[in-house]
Amino acid sequence: MPESIQAISPDFPDITNEFLNSLASVHALSEILRDNPGIDTRQKQRFIDLILTETRRMAAMVEGLPQLPLSA
Repeated sequence: MPESIQAISPDFPDITNEFLNSLASVHALSEILRDNPGIDTRQKQRFIDLILTETRRMAAMVEGLPQLPLSA
C-alpha cells in the first residue's frame, strides 16, 4: 500500500476490509436471488433490503474517505 494512502487515512486497511465484507454480502445475496427464482416474496424483499443497506454503507465509506491527490 502506498505510504500516501496510509498517511492520509491510517484507518484505510480497516475501511478496505469493511468494504470487502459489504461487497461479499451483496454478491452472495445477488447470487441467491439469481439462482432461486422461486424464492418467496418475503425472503426476496429481505435480501433486496440487505443489498440496499450494504450498498448505502459502501457509498458512505467511500464518501468518508479523504481525497487522494491526483498525480499528473
